[in-house]
Amino acid sequence: MPIQVPLLNSGNIPLQQTGISVPRTAQLTAGDTGMGKALQNIGGMMTELANQAAQANDVAELTNASMAMQQAQMDFATFQQETPDETQWLPKWKEIENGLQNRFSQAKLTPAARARLQQQFSNWSTSGTIETQALAFKQTGQRMASTVELAKKQAIDTGDIDLAKQALDAEVAAGFKTKEQADVEFYDVQEAGKAKQIQSMKAQRAEAVRVNDWSQVADLNEKIFELGGMDKENFDIASRQALEGQLESDILGMVNGADGKPVNIAEAHKMVDQYSILPQETKERLHKQIDDYKKEYANQDILNAMDDLVTGKLTAGAQFESQYLPPYRDWE
Repeated sequence: MPIQVPLLNSGNIPLQQTGISVPRTAQLTAGDTGMGKALQNIGGMMTELANQAAQANDVAELTNASMAMQQAQMDFATFQQETPDETQWLPKWKEIENGLQNRFSQAKLTPAARARLQQQFSNWSTSGTIETQALAFKQTGQRMASTVELAKKQAIDTGDIDLAKQALDAEVAAGFKTKEQADVEFYDVQEAGKAKQIQSMKAQRAEAVRVNDWSQVADLNEKIFELGGMDKENFDIASRQALEGQLESDILGMVNGADGKPVNIAEAHKMVDQYSILPQETKERLHKQIDDYKKEYANQDILNAMDDLVTGKLTAGAQFESQYLPPYRDWE
């Protein structure tokens, strides 16, 4: 049935009075013709297509963002390997963070996708910051631990224990070690240093004994005792041995010329008997040594006199005196 369209007039005469059939406006709506419904369907389809396109774009942008964060993580790991100075790690990480944040802020996303990306980026950046700080702290700790170990070794080798104390205090202040741990390590350094000192002093003492430097032996005995290298009983024994050694050295010095004085055989024998601290076997040995020196000197004087006689330096009368009564020795 054809649509009836009303004619225009001047507006003074109602169209109904003209005899022309005029349908009501409601009778001419698009819904009655199917066009409105079609337009609604088209509008819905366009909205759906737009939503689908937005969703596809969100997926692409979020995927690209995830890949960008993964790549940034790998690039930063390479930077760490190539940059041993851990103080540069965190600034570099922050630089990477800022670059990605600026990039992501320009992405065209739906509000829901943007919120999701912001949360994902926040978790990623926070986790990366914590891990970077932890790794830097760990490497700094390892570096400081190496420095402390070197200081401890130097302290033991040189005997300057303060080197270890200063290094351990710095390690505690930096938070890499507790004070209790540092105290235990410092005690170990002290003990190791003492052990090394004692070992060195014992070697020096052995050399002092070899050259009959008994005052040095006595001095080293006291130092070794103070460091805990010997107990009181052994210290007393060592002190007695040092005194005996000094007495022996003094006695023999009277007959071997070591003291720079004229030989005095009689005084040497007298001193052996005088010192009760000397064991009996030591006295017997010293008496024998003194007598051996006496015989050696007598034989040497005879040889010297015979040589002088041959060369004509002495008369026969002077020979006897030279052989048996040398004026510079006390044979009594």
